[in-house]
Amino acid sequence: MSNEKIADWVEAFLVCAGKTTLPISAIESAVTKKFGLNSHDASFVVRNLNQRSKILKARYPFKIHNLAVEVKANFESTPYTALSCLAAALTDEWCRPDLDRPRGIPELFEEIACDAMIKIFGEGAQGLRFGWPSSIGRPREFNDAISWLAEKMNIKVGASYRPPRMKDGGVDVVVWRPFADNKSGFPILLGQVTIEKEYDHKADDIDLRIWSGWLSMDVEPTVVLAVPWTGLDKEQWTRINSRALLLDRIRIASLLPEIMSEEKSYFEKCTDLIRHVRAGLVLDD
Repeated sequence: MSNEKIADWVEAFLVCAGKTTLPISAIESAVTKKFGLNSHDASFVVRNLNQRSKILKARYPFKIHNLAVEVKANFESTPYTALSCLAAALTDEWCRPDLDRPRGIPELFEEIACDAMIKIFGEGAQGLRFGWPSSIGRPREFNDAISWLAEKMNIKVGASYRPPRMKDGGVDVVVWRPFADNKSGFPILLGQVTIEKEYDHKADDIDLRIWSGWLSMDVEPTVVLAVPWTGLDKEQWTRINSRALLLDRIRIASLLPEIMSEEKSYFEKCTDLIRHVRAGLVLDD
């Protein structure tokens, strides 16, 4: 198992530890016991945490000191903690099998990813979950769903045939940034949002040629692939980004606020997810 993946487990371990500060020696000991690493390799796991902290700064729920890791007082309200626990809950070998995984994880991640993608365009950007099933009134029939989406975006429907039984055409989230002139021709993101662990192929789920026949888009959209995972090697990263803009957990958290608003529709779902991981994380074998 890669050091990055083990660092993911350590983040969940820190969430579950119930302490404000843990000595780095205690973290390395837990990693050694859990994964059978030697002390040298265990130290590299802590370095991964430090690297994440440098990238995310205040958005990272932990502070890495020379001899200890501090769990911030507001860590339960950070988007990163929610995303970290989401990934942990999806890793079956880490959580007790007798605890049922919380429902609605794919939809929850789509909501979080949608908020992050909106931040790419900034003020004035709009976005929605296009995936089915829908909680925002999207029609079930794909033909009607495309018409509904075109109306939301204030653009025309394309002339191509739309299979009525298709679910979403590979698009889970749509984000756009209209201009004040209300004219066509504005930036659009079409997002494939997946919790699959093997997701390289998901970068090909959105066919822009087909979508240009369903929606009248004067500017070619950008395809986005959003995943809750970390740790791709350079070759994998380059391969995926040649086909889609990749948003991993680090990038998603970097786009979101430091603290989740309690008014967000998914706030309580994230809180439940954190509780689930606290109750079910297997700390040792």
